[in-house]
Amino acid sequence: MVAGTFTGDSPTASKGIYVYRFYPYRAQHAYSNEVETKNPAFIAITKDEKFIYAVNENGEETAL
Repeated sequence: MVAGTFTGDSPTASKGIYVYRFYPYRAQHAYSNEVETKNPAFIAITKDEKFIYAVNENGEETAL
């Protein structure tokens, strides 16, 4: 299980993407790892669960 969080500039701010293991038979989760990245707004995991792709929300919107 992964969770993306918006980040900030304070020392206690979130770091970006957190990885957890989920144990359904106990209905519990445990922290596994984290990836420091700014403002991950969308996260996708590959089917083989080897890669995580993230789209970050870091600036002004631009028209194409």
